[in-house]
Amino acid sequence: ASSTTICVSSQVGCSQGCRFCKTATMGILRNLHPDEILAQVVQGIRLAEEMGLPRPSNVVLMGMGEPLANFPAVMPVVEAL
Repeated sequence: ASSTTICVSSQVGCSQGCRFCKTATMGILRNLHPDEILAQVVQGIRLAEEMGLPRPSNVVLMGMGEPLANFPAVMPVVEAL
């Protein structure tokens, strides 16, 4: 692999109700805090290093939850990155 991307979640569950998404079946349990979202990035970097992958160059908010539904917690993470 020439690049590594980390996919992080912004919520536990999701309230959007998209029919194609398994996460929608659990509903929304809670929003993640900025430190919890950022911790996923830190852990992803550590795992990539352990696995001998290139240092992550991309972070996508495509895990569990709708990032815009947790905007107050997502923006500080985006700014920190």
